[in-house]
Amino acid sequence: MKKFLLLDFGASRIKASLLIGNKISNAGDYPSIKPCNTKNKCFEVPALKIKEKFLEIIEQYYKICAFDGILICSEMHGFVIVDKKNSLKSNYISWKSERSTFGDNCNFNKLSSKIKDIFFKKTGMNLRACYPIFNLYDMVQNKETDGGKIISLPDWLACAGGKSENKTHITMAAGLGFYDIHKNRWDEDLIKELNCTLEFNEVVNSVEIGGYITLNGKEIPIYTGVGDHQCAVLGAKNDDNSISVNLGTGSQVAMINLNNNNCEKRPYFDNKMLSVITHIPSGRMLNTFIGFMQTANCNVDWWEKLGKISLSAVKNSDLSMDLSIFKSAWNYKAGGVIAEINENNFTADNYLASLLKNYIIQYKNAIEVLKPDKKYNKIILSGGIPAKLPVFIKYLDLIMNKKYEIYYKKPKYDETLEGLKIISEKI
Repeated sequence: MKKFLLLDFGASRIKASLLIGNKISNAGDYPSIKPCNTKNKCFEVPALKIKEKFLEIIEQYYKICAFDGILICSEMHGFVIVDKKNSLKSNYISWKSERSTFGDNCNFNKLSSKIKDIFFKKTGMNLRACYPIFNLYDMVQNKETDGGKIISLPDWLACAGGKSENKTHITMAAGLGFYDIHKNRWDEDLIKELNCTLEFNEVVNSVEIGGYITLNGKEIPIYTGVGDHQCAVLGAKNDDNSISVNLGTGSQVAMINLNNNNCEKRPYFDNKMLSVITHIPSGRMLNTFIGFMQTANCNVDWWEKLGKISLSAVKNSDLSMDLSIFKSAWNYKAGGVIAEINENNFTADNYLASLLKNYIIQYKNAIEVLKPDKKYNKIILSGGIPAKLPVFIKYLDLIMNKKYEIYYKKPKYDETLEGLKIISEKI
């Protein structure tokens, strides 16, 4: 009977569990490592502390069960710089970093002007300051690095035991912004624009051994980590006829093997491709809007109040809000907006109900952009937010005119862990 440790390294939480045979058990939840640098639109996390936390979790779980391998999914669009021997040369630069947009000398605009005609065609991604290619370009321009090997978060974790196979899964490679997803190779045209020496791991399409760690004298494989979004889509049991709406710190609307050339693309499993609208303002944005209320009255649990908002309150709310408060957000224009305020409607209850209405409407709009012909069978919600906000599915069902089955069943374990379980069956 195969035994695995399952790990999800997310933006706000690290989730862990054991998989023994076909059963997930012993769920654990840990806060993600706090950033060490958030100045000037940076978001850097000490990579050594991430490694220490990884080793700590491994040791805890190995005492419970001597597992045979470690499976990982991870937030995408972050990176670490290492040398040829995988020795550390930088902190972990998160997707929350938008350092290339800071100051008058905007390096994001500089690089964008050079690659705007090829970036989407090659990578399947729109130009966004949160992507590693832009964060790294800014670091090179500011002489904070002279290059090195660029690896994703799970690739760094695969180095933790001192024996890396120097491989990366395609779902993580594509998120770095240097990978041509159509030709399946690192792209020299994009790499040369950084004007420094860059190296990358070998890209694999299936989950393979990415490294080893020795526990109690036994060599345990650490498998190549996969993207958390793809893993959630898989774990929520999406197919070619369903729309995935994944709601977490970040959020995405996606469909497998959809022929829509106007949408972004992400490599999926079994050589399939996701069409996706991504960076839709979600948990990160809600924390900001709820945080504002917290400053007004810290004695109220505003998240609890938000979770208790009724369907009728959402329907009757009348504040208009632009929720795109960070530059990499979908439909970003000039920051967030609260509009249509009058002397009677600017109340805490209407603020919260309007926040939910505008939040949910985003997803109706995204679904219609992704699949304008409306030919799909159902909408599957995943992520941590639907359980916190029960009105979400009710109001989405209402504004989608009750034409589709909108499915959310809170899993006993997160969809990402369920996705890793499915992946384990192919190893």
